[in-house]
Amino acid sequence: MGVDSDSSDADEDMVIPSSGKVVATGVGGPLKPTEISITRLKDCEIEPGASKGPAAVQSLNFHPNSELLLAAGLDKKLRLFSVDGDENPKVSSYFFKNFPIKQALFTPTGDQILVTANRPKIYGLDVRTGEPFHVRPFNGQAQSKYFGLAVGPNPADSPGLRSSQMYAVLGDPTVALLCDLATKNVVRTLRMRARGVAAAFCPENDTLFTADEECNIYEWHLGSGRCKQRITASSKVTCLTVRRTSSHSPTSILAVGTASGFVDLFDLSGPKISEKPVNSIQNLTTAVTGLQFHTGGELLVAASKFNQNQNALKLVHTNTGTVFRNWPTFKTPLQKVSAIDLSRRGGLLSIGNEKGKVLLYRLHHYETGSG
Repeated sequence: MGVDSDSSDADEDMVIPSSGKVVATGVGGPLKPTEISITRLKDCEIEPGASKGPAAVQSLNFHPNSELLLAAGLDKKLRLFSVDGDENPKVSSYFFKNFPIKQALFTPTGDQILVTANRPKIYGLDVRTGEPFHVRPFNGQAQSKYFGLAVGPNPADSPGLRSSQMYAVLGDPTVALLCDLATKNVVRTLRMRARGVAAAFCPENDTLFTADEECNIYEWHLGSGRCKQRITASSKVTCLTVRRTSSHSPTSILAVGTASGFVDLFDLSGPKISEKPVNSIQNLTTAVTGLQFHTGGELLVAASKFNQNQNALKLVHTNTGTVFRNWPTFKTPLQKVSAIDLSRRGGLLSIGNEKGKVLLYRLHHYETGSG
């Protein structure tokens, strides 16, 4: 294997064949906030042999219990890859007619995939059979489009939570719809003060966080549908994600990406959300469009697709609020990052860009186990 055909590639990011695998160090211990050990693997090829794909990668998501990765985009295709770290072959692809995909996510158990496209409908895919299905229009909930899809936590990580059987989707004008995964019916209609922009489930309890375009962040109790708290962010919110606690990350944290490029971290360990962020990462200069915690909680990936200088992606050591300085470098061939995801196990980081490529990296600290 060699580097891919992009002229921006450099020796620093050469693809490592499996026989040249770097030995992991520090697995199982705390992640150190100094340098990150990372290796580029072979790309997941959207179009084998091509220098770019047919469309920007809009969505990436690892299967919760396997080395399966989905990639989807505005070319209306959803592709599944078997990520073995060596060849990463494409195993199947699905075309959704008149449905330019904006977001696609595995359900918490990984048996289905939900797909949205800024259209007034939602599609699904049965992973085992490969059969697509249409999520029927919600009774009394006619919308011009559905967006901001979020799924509940994996039941293996959060046993006993009702939210592991739910998903949420934003509509208009100001609603977030909480839905049952088995029936796909709406079980709660949550109303915000303005049009919604993001939603994220808490992996620790039956709570959903949403944000609207007027900087309001809401904490919803899923059993009652009641808004437990509303706080105001300092800047327009673009995305949300929540850290679960672990042996090395004892505090639950809400990470808020903003239009100014800041990532604000709010402490969730008390009875109420901290009114002000306990930390603010200011290393991105354009709107945050991707935000993802590693399941171990010590690592946060933040990205912006709007930075013209490209490589607008940062790895954050969340316990100290510091950014790893050694990667990416100006030679790292990320291009304009349009989608990100981290695997639950094995330390895999997938990065999609606007050239339609899916890059794959291994974080060696998490090479075995879940961190």
